[in-house]
Amino acid sequence: MAGAVNTIIEVRPPDVIVATGKSPAGQPVPIASVEQALHRLAADGTIPIEPSEIGYRSAFIGAVLKTLPGSRVEGRKPPVIHWSPAPRDAASLDDDDPRWAQHTGGSGHDHDPEWVLPDDLSKAEAFYGHLTERARIIIDLLIDHPGRQLDVAEISALSGNALGGAHAIAGSLQPLERLRVAAGRRYPFYWWGGQKGQTRYAMKPSVAELFRRARAALVEGRQPVAGGKPGVSYRPQDESVVVAPPAPSVSADPDSFGHGLRAHHRLQNQLAQFVTAHGLRPLSPRESPNYDLAWMTGDKAMTVVEVKSATEGNEVRQLRMGLGQILDYASSLRISGFTVQSVLYIEREPAGARRWLDITAGAGVLLVWPGTEDRLGL
Repeated sequence: MAGAVNTIIEVRPPDVIVATGKSPAGQPVPIASVEQALHRLAADGTIPIEPSEIGYRSAFIGAVLKTLPGSRVEGRKPPVIHWSPAPRDAASLDDDDPRWAQHTGGSGHDHDPEWVLPDDLSKAEAFYGHLTERARIIIDLLIDHPGRQLDVAEISALSGNALGGAHAIAGSLQPLERLRVAAGRRYPFYWWGGQKGQTRYAMKPSVAELFRRARAALVEGRQPVAGGKPGVSYRPQDESVVVAPPAPSVSADPDSFGHGLRAHHRLQNQLAQFVTAHGLRPLSPRESPNYDLAWMTGDKAMTVVEVKSATEGNEVRQLRMGLGQILDYASSLRISGFTVQSVLYIEREPAGARRWLDITAGAGVLLVWPGTEDRLGL
């Protein structure tokens, strides 16, 4: 699998930004595409590395899969990755192993009931379905390595270095507190503290099997763009998420950190609730295109939304960026055979609103902000 070098320059959920010789500034690759390839390789033991099989960034995805312990590459046109799971060893724990009780994770891993198969399947589906992208990557790794204690370095390598170090991994798991409390269960994993980089995480085999079934049930409920609804049930966003701003030299999307990210999540959840209140089912993207929110209005007709936070200082940039994004998403969906109504949902009424309403209308896009949702015609 020799060829162009793929370099990860930034992780910006739900994408990882990858630079190549042709695109030195980087292009987004959906983390979900890497996850799906990992799941397929874990299930089948083999996967061809070509766009028709794993998507248009097959070279990068193949490079990630190649880093998995136990993987090997055969052939050239196309190359095929084969993978065999590592045999269970001393680091793999059975359900009754006494080392589970020696965890350092605190009361969240002890005081509430353990997850039980099959009684808790519906709870597990709800829990898994509300995971953030980064948390889902970690939980998927624990599901796919039942009983195996994975340290920070292993988690980082198995995720294609999409998660960062110990603090980033721990931070990605913090939102699970709310989900486990809602389920009335303990965390579905355990962790053991250690020196920097030596913290280990693991999931009991029975719990891993429960969540494997929950994941499979949710995946089976998804329909490809070409054959049905281009999404899954809406995934509520974390409105209290804290992401530090990038370095001053980095030009970042205002909706990727700080107040902008929290406002984006709040607006997105708010609109999803509005849609639900009108008897429709809000959707989150299955994979690409990575819209914020959508709902079906007919068998092959849908409304797709790009959400944008806005301040007085960045309003014009956000409108321009959002308009470009929603036109891109709508084009992809129309190619797949859908009739699309495009919506740009922005945090505040823009200065010169009449002008922006004319601009967006000319592009076939509805411009909406809080208080004007009646324009959606629900």
